[in-house]
Amino acid sequence: MKNIWIRNLLAFSLLAGTAYTSFLPPAAAAQSLGIHTAVHGYTVQSGTISDAGGMTSGGSLLADGMIIASPDKEENVNHIGLKELGIFAGIILVIYQSIRVIRQRKKKEKLLREAQSYSMDLYRDSERLGLLADLYKGPSAEKRIRPVEAELADVSTILDEMTAMISGIKISFIGNVKTMEETMGECRMLLRQYQGVYGSLKGSIDRLCELEKQNDKVVSELQAKIDSLLTRAKERSAAYRVDDLEEELLGLQKRIGIIDREQMSDFIDVQEHLAPERGQLAEIERLLAELPELHNRQQKFKGQIGSARDDVNRSIREHGLDSSDLTSFGSLDRAEALSAAMLDALNAGRIREAERLSSDVTGLIKHSVTAAGELAELRESLNKTLRLLKSGMRELDYPEPAFKEELKRVKAYFAESVWSFMRGEFDQFTVLYREITHKLPEVENLLSEGRFNEGGKKLIALMEQYELAEKKHARLQVYESANKELNALRERVHACWMDFQETVSYISSEDLEEALHSRDLGDLKYKIHEQKDLIERRMSSPPVQLDRIKRDAEAMAANVQAYNARVEQIADQQEEYEDEEESKSVVINVNFK
Repeated sequence: MKNIWIRNLLAFSLLAGTAYTSFLPPAAAAQSLGIHTAVHGYTVQSGTISDAGGMTSGGSLLADGMIIASPDKEENVNHIGLKELGIFAGIILVIYQSIRVIRQRKKKEKLLREAQSYSMDLYRDSERLGLLADLYKGPSAEKRIRPVEAELADVSTILDEMTAMISGIKISFIGNVKTMEETMGECRMLLRQYQGVYGSLKGSIDRLCELEKQNDKVVSELQAKIDSLLTRAKERSAAYRVDDLEEELLGLQKRIGIIDREQMSDFIDVQEHLAPERGQLAEIERLLAELPELHNRQQKFKGQIGSARDDVNRSIREHGLDSSDLTSFGSLDRAEALSAAMLDALNAGRIREAERLSSDVTGLIKHSVTAAGELAELRESLNKTLRLLKSGMRELDYPEPAFKEELKRVKAYFAESVWSFMRGEFDQFTVLYREITHKLPEVENLLSEGRFNEGGKKLIALMEQYELAEKKHARLQVYESANKELNALRERVHACWMDFQETVSYISSEDLEEALHSRDLGDLKYKIHEQKDLIERRMSSPPVQLDRIKRDAEAMAANVQAYNARVEQIADQQEEYEDEEESKSVVINVNFK
């Protein structure tokens, strides 16, 4: 924008100068251009004046290298002014172009310095990576270092090409300014992109160098840790056997030495390779610290096992438990055997085995006590369930005479479709009831003897039979359930009839002529009356057929719904007709006025 402004200023200066001298008298024009006026109408410029004829012997006279113009040739004055103005404009243009060239060269130099700075950084990183590549030649190095080397070579090639591209930018007075600016803009954008690529590459190289430092550090730390633990194991050996732990430590020392030698020639991740060994050392350190506690724990197991036996025996006495149902004593016997094995492992220096046995013994002691408590809770739960079952069986008692009385009542009022299933259902109920009654004493004896496992299983089976018998007993209360269904149908028919009556009243109150004289509605109305009467007769005339009454009620409800819908349609049509008539009446009144 600034370049365009300067160019426009120069053009305006040229045009303004031309226009100004064109409208001035010759003398004024000459004076404005630095030319002096002489006598007798001659115009001179720093020279000798000719005679009044306006001509010397040589025509136009050149005095001191300047032109002498006669007054009858005024156009020469303007010509001289334009020429000098053009020279001035040329000088301005040269100055502008010089400034532009200087600025573009500075931009180019800045880009070149930036590219060269990246080249120096890249060189330093390549040196760092080269050292790693020279030191390590194994398969891990091939996997870790070679891809980064290849990427570095690619980036270096790209940077060289960019540097050459920047160096090749031509800056001249007559060059295409737009092309040069676009080229430098592309170079700037490429350098920005390269900056991100280089940042990622540098991060990879930094991580590789950091890994090399960490490898030496990790190996040194683990070797020092092993030396420390070997010293501690030797101290513990004065009072305890630690043979297995010492053997483990020596094995770890060898493995770490192997890894150390490997990382001297191959670029491995020592931290990753030695992760299991690090965990193993932490475990050995913990075992050495807990070794006195393991010995103390083993010595206490005998007393804990004896105390647990006392607790189990107390539960048996208090709750009347059967020892054959308890796993507690078996668990305690097993705990005693494992405690003895733990002592042997400690004496032999097998610390890991001793720790595992200690955990098993603790779990068995805990289980023996909780098992007795759980069995006592089971006893209470089973006895409660037994009481509920016996109470329920008393309520389910349904002898043959009671059934026959129920059947007689149902037959007297309801059709066969209502009571035909009753005999078969009662026979199945009776079988279930007798089985439960027969097995119940056996379950009671098992529970009273404390044989809760066996008694509990049989009690659960009886409860399943009881639930089935309870459902059959409920189905046999036919008279009550049939009456409930009949009353529900009666209420449904009554509600349907009231809905119908409400629609009939609406026809009269709204004076729906079409509804009053509709043959279809008349037929439906007659049919609904007939259905209602039929349903009422069937409800009050034994044997009552509930299924048929239910179908009749559904048919009546469908007819009432159809009747209501038709009346609503007629009402809507009449309302639309009345609205149209009212609109016509308003139009007629307006026209009349």
